[in-house]
Amino acid sequence: MVNKVVVVGSESEWIGSIAKAVHNTPEDVALVLAKHGIRAQSTPPRAKKVAFSSLSFSGVRKGTDFDGPFTFDWNELGPGLWAVMSDRNHRGKSSVMNILSATLRGEFPGKIKADVWKWLDTLQVEFRIENTDYRTLLKKAAGVEDTAKIEALLSRKHGDTWVDLYAGSAGADLQAQTENLFLEELGFTKIHGANQNGTTFAHSWAAIASALSITSASNGKALFGEILMDGLPLRLLQLFIGLPWISTMTAAATAVKLIDLETKRKESTPDHFAGARARLRKLEDEIAKVRADADTGDQRRKVREDIAALDQSLAEAHRSIVSYRNEADVLARRATEIAEIAQDAAQLLQQLKDEQDAGYVFRKLRPVCCPSCETPVTTRQQKNEDETGCPLCKIELPVSQDPIGERVRVAQSNHDDAAQALKSALKNSNRAKEALENAESKKSSIEAQIAALVPELDAPASDPALKLLELEASARELRGLLSESPEEPAVAVHPDKKILDAAVKITKPMFEELQTSILHDLSVAIKDLAAKFGVQNLAKMSLDGAGRLKIIQGDADIYFSDLTEGERLRVKIAAALAAVEVSRNRGLGRHPGLLMLDSPGKEEVASEDFQEMLLSVSNVTKDMGGVQVIIGTVYRNELEGVIPMSNRRRAENGGYLF
Repeated sequence: MVNKVVVVGSESEWIGSIAKAVHNTPEDVALVLAKHGIRAQSTPPRAKKVAFSSLSFSGVRKGTDFDGPFTFDWNELGPGLWAVMSDRNHRGKSSVMNILSATLRGEFPGKIKADVWKWLDTLQVEFRIENTDYRTLLKKAAGVEDTAKIEALLSRKHGDTWVDLYAGSAGADLQAQTENLFLEELGFTKIHGANQNGTTFAHSWAAIASALSITSASNGKALFGEILMDGLPLRLLQLFIGLPWISTMTAAATAVKLIDLETKRKESTPDHFAGARARLRKLEDEIAKVRADADTGDQRRKVREDIAALDQSLAEAHRSIVSYRNEADVLARRATEIAEIAQDAAQLLQQLKDEQDAGYVFRKLRPVCCPSCETPVTTRQQKNEDETGCPLCKIELPVSQDPIGERVRVAQSNHDDAAQALKSALKNSNRAKEALENAESKKSSIEAQIAALVPELDAPASDPALKLLELEASARELRGLLSESPEEPAVAVHPDKKILDAAVKITKPMFEELQTSILHDLSVAIKDLAAKFGVQNLAKMSLDGAGRLKIIQGDADIYFSDLTEGERLRVKIAAALAAVEVSRNRGLGRHPGLLMLDSPGKEEVASEDFQEMLLSVSNVTKDMGGVQVIIGTVYRNELEGVIPMSNRRRAENGGYLF
């Protein structure tokens, strides 16, 4: 396949084309587009891979024939085909799959069975988004079910350290933080739209994640995901194939639809709510200006990233302080010991010098008689040459073997060495203390920076995000008031409709040809995979621009919803893998490359079809690389040779997985 070169215009060119079409200024066009939340998305997004790395949980089983503590560990997961299986049903494989699904959504207990949820006391799931590791950790006492009483952590790995992005209960706040993490990391946005009644809706990460998990029990008629309403399957398809300008087109079309519905509801009656409507229009203009001035999401996202980086720096500073403190203590003790040695050397030197001075004084004395015996003292010439005693009392004196001068010299040398060693030790100790003080000062500085940033997350009055929230809240109140009031008198044309119609008309051709080409490749891939998975008598499949899968089966024209439950399951699996395959081949899509299949062989899948389906899944994962598929299934012989032993967790001989 030869990939087409995607030619897209810049945001300024797009706005300029709309302005030219409506004979208006680019500034006015930009203001109207901002008021309706329409932004240029001209760059094809890049897919980021998501994969589970490990799963572990423990608890205490109660109310069964096998009561007691249990543990489950499944480590070193990565890309490829993985399976959790048992020889019989109801042995825990769906619970493992449901725990992974709940972690992906941040929604606990989700589909985890009530008894299993009650048994658990610890749950940790590690996963990777592109090249960054994350984990969800839950701690609770066995028997506790209330998520408000469960401790939850959502963390990102930095080196060998986990940096907590969220710490709190396992309820709605954890789900919101998980949603924000995946939306920001994968570059997804909430899916907005409006139904025929004019009611707006927004589907977020939970709806997107539903398309990554396929179960035999879903019985859904949606090709992608689990929700058929609001055109969500088509929106998910467009999201995964990653067309440029598609979100721009959708937002513009939704705005036009809302204006058309508003126009139809208006009646030619006196308007007693003109003031409220004028206030609403003023609020909408203010909202547009705030959106045009700043991307309110970027500021908060940058603050969170700065705090996370500072948290890491704070941990490093703390480690440095501990190291410097230990070094300073060691050097201080060493300096004290050397000071004691230097003091001893000084005392010895002084003692020897005192002895030397005393001897000098005595040698200077010239006695004339002995104070003991009063014998006259003669000169040396008068003494006998062999006389060795005292010239005064004739007492024999010992000959000194250690002259005092030599001892003084040695003591002086030792004292000098000790003094030099003390000087060096004090210098090293002072340097260590200075390093410790600098590290503590750096730590205090980082703490001050964090303390200064934290209030920004509390949305101060100057924060554009808070300003936008306040304005939108006021606008919603006015819309609610006006929804109960007589309609505004009909006007010929909404002031923004001309610009919005032009935006739809100009944006649609920018991706339509590419979408048609991608949908053709996707249709072919779905048909080929579905046939391998055992769907019989397929002649043709084609996805249209509305997201409907048209099928020619056995010479009959049908749609995806007309298939049997077993056929729908296999086609859903084929569609998910085809979206990944086509996106990766073209380099445009952003399917995260994760797929979870629970009991895919349950819906009347023959053994040979089941084996062929798993072989196809395995080959697709190998060919594309970086794709992770996790299957929960009852063990079949057909699994041999398809799933490596290292990629399995199996409960054998009728046993339980945990």
